[in-house]
Parts: sequence; C-alpha cells; structure tokens
Amino acid sequence: YDKLMMKQCFETYLGLRNSLGLFFVLFFLLGCQKEERVISLFGRTMGTSYSIKYSPPSQKAFHSPEFIQSKVDELLQNLNQEMSTYREDSDLSKINKSIDAGWISLPTRLFNVLKAAGRVHKLSDGAFDMTVGPLVNLWGFGPKGERKVPEEAILLQMKKKIGHQLVELDLEARRLKKKNGVYIDLSAIAK
Repeated sequence: YDKLMMKQCFETYLGLRNSLGLFFVLFFLLGCQKEERVISLFGRTMGTSYSIKYSPPSQKAFHSPEFIQSKVDELLQNLNQEMSTYREDSDLSKINKSIDAGWISLPTRLFNVLKAAGRVHKLSDGAFDMTVGPLVNLWGFGPKGERKVPEEAILLQMKKKIGHQLVELDLEARRLKKKNGVYIDLSAIAK
C-alpha cells in the first residue's frame, strides 16, 4: 500500500509540476508580448465633439494617425454638407427650401438617414418626427438660435407643417417628395 501511495503522490507531483511549468511558460510568453498601441483622435463637428480610439493592426500595414484624422474630418464634412440645417447650401437645406412638390433625388447617405428616421418614427409611435424643424426653429434651437417662447397662435400655425405623413420616400428610386412648407430636421438622428 505504501509503494502504491508513494507512486500516486509522485505522479500527482509530476502532474502539478508540469501544470505549473506550463502556466509559467504561458505567463512569460504572454507577458512578453508587445503591448497593443491605442491611438486616440479628437475633433469638433456639427456643434459637438467626437473621440475615436483604435488599435492599428501593424505599423507597416496601417496609415498614420494624421491620415486617419484627415479622412475622418473629410467624412464628417461631407455628412454635414448633406444633412446640416445650419449650412444653407447643404443638400437638406436645399430640400427644405424647395417649393416644388415633385420628387427629389437623394444622395445615398441622406436617403439612408431619412429611411432610418422613418423607422424610428414608426417604432416610437410617432414620438420621433423628422418634420419637427419648424418648431425647433420657432423655439430658437435651429440655425438662427434666438431662443424664446413663441406665441400660442404661431405655435398652432406651425404645427400644421409638422407630420411624418407630409414626407414620402420612394425606396426603390431613393427619392423624396414633401409638401410645401415642410422643414426636415435630422439633428436628432444624423449624428
């Protein structure tokens, strides 16, 4: 019995020693790995700021942080040019100024955001409405920015220009038709 017990103890010791040895080898190898480099980019756009953190796959195969920053800023400028109500020459501002009741072709990203706005409108049972622009502007939260409490009569008049049903999207042709006077504000969803 003593020899059997000694043999089992010895085998347990060897197994434990091998396991501990494997643990220390793995610990050493993992501990010696190069620490992952995290790059942080910051900027301002659309009345707010952004922060991006990423880890490049390797130094040689990836662009410089300055290049990435320039591409991010370029993309955000393009988005702003499409969807801003603060820029008079943006695609959305041109749509808002249009008085023609016909179809208006849309850039892909703007179309996708308008489509998403429609889904959010439906999911929120109408609580989200992209046509709220006249009220946003009336209260002074739009491009003009003069905050004030509007008169009740003006509020009632503006509410007639609000309603998701006043905008129609053609999903096949990526275009929009709106009633005259409808002012779309995507500030709550475009960013």
